[in-house]
Amino acid sequence: MYDYVDGILSIIGGVYLYLILTNRLQIESRNEKIKSMFKKYKTGLKIMAIFLTFYGITKLSDAYFELNIFL
Repeated sequence: MYDYVDGILSIIGGVYLYLILTNRLQIESRNEKIKSMFKKYKTGLKIMAIFLTFYGITKLSDAYFELNIFL
């Protein structure tokens, strides 16, 4: 049960972060530190967002098929 929730939240978080970093979603931030962090670490955060999405997909498939790939 918790594997499904973990997988879905990972997918949603990864897609949301990727859309923010590719400027398809605009965040309204009053804090300039957050904006400068996104600009400074944009490439690394994009890679982490993709890995987070793939982690969610593997977590969902592991929970659905009951495979123990990552022991």
